[in-house]
Amino acid sequence: MKEAGALLIDTIRETSDSVDRSLMTFESACEVVSKSGQIADGFAAAINLINMLNNREKLSEIARHENSLLRILAAIRIGELLSPEKFDDQAKEWRGDSLLMTSLLRGMVRAGKEVHENSVLSLAGISEETDFLLARLLPNQNLEAVFPIKQLPIVTESAILSQRKDWNADNLLRLWETERSIRRSLLYLADGNEMLIGDMLNRIDGSDKSLALMGLLKATRYGIDLPPNHPILSSDTSISTLRESLKNLGNHSIIGNPLVQFSFYGDPLKAGKGSSGGIGTFLRTLGNKLSETLPGVITVVPIDVKDLLKNNLLLNKERERHLFIYVPLIDYEKVKADSFLEGRLDVLSNVSDILAIGGIHPAQFHMRFSDYASYSMLHLANEMNSKSFFTITPDPQRSFSDHNGDLISLDSIKALKETSRVEISHSMVRECDRLFGIGAEESHSQLLSYYPQLVEKSVAKKLEMMPEGISLSNECPIAVEGPLFSILFDKNREFFLDRAFRENPLLLTIGRLDPAKGQTKLLKAWGDSQLRDSFNLVIIGGDIENPNQIELNELEEIRKYAQENRKIQGRFCHLPAMNNDRIRCLENSIAHVKTTPWPPIYVAPSFKEEFGIAILEAMAAGFVAIGPRRGGVKSYIRHEKNGFLMDTTNESTIRNDLQKVLLDRQNSARKMKMIAENGSKTVYRRYSISVVAKMFSSSYTS
Repeated sequence: MKEAGALLIDTIRETSDSVDRSLMTFESACEVVSKSGQIADGFAAAINLINMLNNREKLSEIARHENSLLRILAAIRIGELLSPEKFDDQAKEWRGDSLLMTSLLRGMVRAGKEVHENSVLSLAGISEETDFLLARLLPNQNLEAVFPIKQLPIVTESAILSQRKDWNADNLLRLWETERSIRRSLLYLADGNEMLIGDMLNRIDGSDKSLALMGLLKATRYGIDLPPNHPILSSDTSISTLRESLKNLGNHSIIGNPLVQFSFYGDPLKAGKGSSGGIGTFLRTLGNKLSETLPGVITVVPIDVKDLLKNNLLLNKERERHLFIYVPLIDYEKVKADSFLEGRLDVLSNVSDILAIGGIHPAQFHMRFSDYASYSMLHLANEMNSKSFFTITPDPQRSFSDHNGDLISLDSIKALKETSRVEISHSMVRECDRLFGIGAEESHSQLLSYYPQLVEKSVAKKLEMMPEGISLSNECPIAVEGPLFSILFDKNREFFLDRAFRENPLLLTIGRLDPAKGQTKLLKAWGDSQLRDSFNLVIIGGDIENPNQIELNELEEIRKYAQENRKIQGRFCHLPAMNNDRIRCLENSIAHVKTTPWPPIYVAPSFKEEFGIAILEAMAAGFVAIGPRRGGVKSYIRHEKNGFLMDTTNESTIRNDLQKVLLDRQNSARKMKMIAENGSKTVYRRYSISVVAKMFSSSYTS
C-alpha cells in the first residue's frame, strides 16, 4: 500500500498530465491538488503542478497569466526544460520582460545548464540578480581572453565560483588598471599570492570604501604592513581604527575545528534591538550548549564598520569555547536590505579574511537564512573543505498565499525580489551536504509542499527535522535587585502602568520593533476593544536610544496612537529591548506576582513565527501563550489545551480572536492556570536546549 506522500505525487502527476494534454485547465488542476488535503496552500499547489508540466505551450500560457507569481513559476519550468541551443530564441522573445527573463535564468541554473558567452553578452546588465545567475551559467572562463567591458563583472564572478586559484598575475594587474568596477573581484581572485595582493593594495586610492576595507583585511591576513598615510587607512576613520582590532584578533588563541554558525540579521547579544530577534537568542543559547560537546562554536555576526568605533571589538567570548566574531561591512543596513545581493562578494571575502586572521579552520558551516550571504558561505565552506549545513524553512513561500490559502497578487518588482530568496533556498537544498527542517511531522509535510525535490531519495536522505529549544537550567540566570515586576510602574518612562490598575491581568509581547512582529497591530486591537478595560498591555522591544528607521517608524506609530487614545494611559507600558537573561528574569517575576487570580498572558501578534523562541520562554515561565496560526507554533501549541492559536492577519482578526479567548466566561482563571501549566510542561518535556543540542551535535559529527 502506498504512503500518503506517494499517493499525492501520483495525484499531481495525473493532474499535470491532464493539463499537458488539454483535458483540464490549469486553474481547475490547482483546485484538485489543493483539495487533496496534503498541500499547504495555493502557491504550493501551483509549485507542484508546474513542476511536473512538460508542455511548453501550456507553460507559455501560464507565463502570460496576470498573476506575477504564476508567471515566475512557469518561466522557471521552461528554463528547466529548455535546451541550451534554444535558449537564445526564448531569450529574444522575452528580452524586454525582466520578470520572465530572470525566471528563465533561474530555471536554467536549477537544471545545471550552461549558456554560451555570446548569450551572456546580450543579457549582461539587466539586473544584479541576472548577472549573478549568468555567472553561474557561464562555463569556466579564461581571464586571459579579451571580454567586452559589460561582460567582465559576470566573467570574474564566474571565475570566483569556479574556485580556480592559478590566475596569471600580470593579467590580473592589467585588468586592475583598466577595469575599476571589478577590482574587488580581482583582489579576491588574488588570494594566496601575497606579492600580487601587495601590488594591488599599492594601487588602491581609497575612493571605494568597500575596496579599502577589503584591502585592510587582506593586508592583515597576509602580514602586509601599510604606512600610516596609505590611502586605505585615510579612506575612512572607522577603517583606520579597525587596524588595531584586527591585529588583536590575530593575537588571540582561537579554538580549532569549530562549528561556524551565522547571524546575518542582528547581534544575538542585542536581542530585541534592530533586526535581532528570536533566532539570535536561539543561536546564542544553542552555541553555549554545543560548546560543551564540540571542539568549539564560532558565531559570526556582520557589523557596520562605523559601529566598531563604539566598542572596537571584533571578538566577544560568550563561553570558553563559544566565541562571537564580528565581520565588518560598509553600509551594513543597506547591504542587508536586499538580502545581501549586492554585498555578496564583500561577505564572502571579509568572512574568509576574518576567519584566516583568527586562525579559524571550521569543521562545519551552518547557514540558516535564504539569502545571498548564506550562498556565499556555502561557497566558502566548499573552498575550505568544511561540511555545509542549511536550515530549510517554508519562508517566504507561505507568505505568497492569504489566510484563506489563496494565491496573492504582487507587482512584478516585488514578486521578483521576494522569490529570489526561494531560488537561493533551492540552490542550498541542492548543494549543501546536510539539511535541517524546523519542527516535527506537520512541519515536514509543509516543507514537502513547497520543495517537491525533497521527495527525491538523494535529497530526502539529507534532511533531518529538528526542534528548537530554550535554556531551562535557571528561571532567572542573573542576579537582580528587587522584583523586576516593579519596572512596569516606573513613572520616569514614557509609557508605564498605573498601580491603580495593577490587579488587571497582564498581556505581554516581546520582540524587535518591526511591522512583521505586529506590536502596533496588537496595541490597536487591544486599545480599540473591551480588552483595554480588563487587561494591561506591555510591549518590550526596540532600541529607544538609537533606533533604526524601522524602529523609529514603529515608535512614532505607538506615540501617535497613544496621543489619540488617552484611555490607554496607565494601562499600557512600553519597555526597550533587554538582553535575554533579563527578559527571563522579568517573566519569572511577573509570573510570581499574585495581584490577580489570572496567570499572565503572552501574545505573539506576528504574521507568522517560524518556531517562536520567545513564546517557548514565556510558556516555561508560566504564561498562557497565544500565538499565530501561521508558521511553526502550531507544532507545539494545541488550541485550548496548552495555549491558543489566533489569526494575526490584521488588527481586526487579532482583536476578534483575543476577545474570543480572553472574554469567554468559560475560560475562567482556574482553567487558564491549567492551560498555563500544560504549556509549561510541554516546554520542559520537549524543548530543553540540552536535548536539542545533543541532536545537533550528533548530526554535525556523524
